[in-house]
Amino acid sequence: MKSIKDTKRSERAVRHRAEICLGEKRYAANSLPGNDPNKLIHELRVHQLELEMQNEELRLVREELEASRAKYIDLYDFAPVGYFTLGTTGKILEANLMAANFLGIERMKLLNRPFSNFIAPEFQDKYYLHNKSIMSHGNQEACDLKIQKKNGDSLFIHLESMPICNVQNTITQIRISIINIHEKKILEDLLKESAERNELLLNMLPHTAILIDKNQKILAANQMAKNHGAKVGEYYSPDIIGIGKYESKADHENVTNVRSNDVQGIFCITDNGRALQRLITVVKDSNDAVSVLDLKGNIKAWNSRAVDMYGYSESEALKMSVFELIPDSLKVETHKLLKEIVSGRSVQPFETKRITKDGRLVDIWLTITKLARDGKISAIATTERDMTEINRWLVSITSLPQRIILAVEKERARISQEIHSDFGQSLITLKMYIITAASMFIDGNPELRILIEEVKNQLTSIIRKARDVSHELAPPSLKYVGLVQAIKQMIEFARHERKLKIIFFHRNTQSVSFNTNDIMIYRIVQEALNNIFKHAEATIVRIKALCSKSTFFLEISDNGKGFDSSNAYCSNGLGLVLMKEQAALIQSTFSIETQIGKGTTIKIKVPMKEQENSEGM
Repeated sequence: MKSIKDTKRSERAVRHRAEICLGEKRYAANSLPGNDPNKLIHELRVHQLELEMQNEELRLVREELEASRAKYIDLYDFAPVGYFTLGTTGKILEANLMAANFLGIERMKLLNRPFSNFIAPEFQDKYYLHNKSIMSHGNQEACDLKIQKKNGDSLFIHLESMPICNVQNTITQIRISIINIHEKKILEDLLKESAERNELLLNMLPHTAILIDKNQKILAANQMAKNHGAKVGEYYSPDIIGIGKYESKADHENVTNVRSNDVQGIFCITDNGRALQRLITVVKDSNDAVSVLDLKGNIKAWNSRAVDMYGYSESEALKMSVFELIPDSLKVETHKLLKEIVSGRSVQPFETKRITKDGRLVDIWLTITKLARDGKISAIATTERDMTEINRWLVSITSLPQRIILAVEKERARISQEIHSDFGQSLITLKMYIITAASMFIDGNPELRILIEEVKNQLTSIIRKARDVSHELAPPSLKYVGLVQAIKQMIEFARHERKLKIIFFHRNTQSVSFNTNDIMIYRIVQEALNNIFKHAEATIVRIKALCSKSTFFLEISDNGKGFDSSNAYCSNGLGLVLMKEQAALIQSTFSIETQIGKGTTIKIKVPMKEQENSEGM
């Protein structure tokens, strides 16, 4: 502010300039009489010119002020930075256009509203401490916050606050500048997340490994590398213990030339220092799906094979939880397993199921690896191999013997029908022709009569054998008299042919029928008897057939020499294997009890519908 002395000096200067402009000499005040009209006219002219000059100065000052105001408006209102002026209560007194734009509210509607109303809830405490520090210490402060716009969107900002004091050094206002750092903050978070993910991937490797950029700056390092001196943010040095030195200039050049997609320098340096294998080769381009999960099951890494297997892109997967890939029937079990893994339990590889993006259910072979940081489990890596096609192939291979059995039975039935309907009938017709033709010539020719009788006997024998073969291929008794009666007939024939004591006991089996599956039980009994005849050297065979409300029991035992049960399915014979596969075809359980010198017992249990009770022997 100007003093009184400066103001008077300025006035005198104006008067002096006015007198000069009039071109007249200034007379001393005491040289003219007080009522001299010339003096009065002179004074009036001087004052008039003084006023004109003062007006001119005021006009120039006003123009300067207008120019300064325009500059202020340009610098304040149109600044690329948001400016607020707050009162001591925190209410907005002024705001520039950029500040209003940040909040998405008209500038006039911001006035007298608390600035804290626009701070995101999770940052309210941080802003309170920031403001408190300014009011307490009077220093300029800065911090990063998140504000909420009118449309609900949030924005990360860098906020700097400066206190404004009066002549008594009391804070009267606070001026705030805000800068949009939203993209920078998001990028920093992505880079941090990427670095953490890369560290998790590096920790999957069984040796020291680092991730560096094209300038050889270390972006991530696994725990083994850190233990040997690697530090994130510093530049790679060949002197890092355990990382290894470059073998040649060519090896050194490979570091800056390695590129994979848009990420540079993704590779690991092995202990021997020769092969600079890229991490992406180990993990991202693995033939198996590889993912990294946090301790809650959220997906933090997702390789290209996982994209192919499940159909989710990497960006989609990184927003998902592993539980979104798990069928509902396995979610409870998986939650429990995750807790056990976090608690330190080791899990052996196992087979489970996953759901793809298009809703397909796939079989996978899952290997789980715990990733540790500073001695604590920090994440979980999974390696998943698609077993769907392999399992389909295994099912096909496993069911092949059963399909062969069904095909054999079908072919047996066809051959039996051919023998019975074609070959058998042709033999009978031939026999009738021979008898008819012979009757015309045998009278008076005893030798011819003998020959014809011999031919008749041979044809009869052939017809009988053909019928037996036909019945053995497809026993008609199964169709006409039922399973139990067919087994009885088989036993009677065996008693007659083999002269072996066979005891058959059955109960509640009168109406037992498995329709087309009767042949399988019949074959099991047939094969068991054949094995006893050929190998057991038994004298007594006991066959039991019992039927409850829901199960048919069949037991075949002998007092023969038995065998080593550990080699039951490893011998050259196919009898036991065939019986086991035949039992599997009718969803029954099959077991063998045997011991060398103590005979053999075969048991099967067949599930069935409730049958009417009927006893028999």
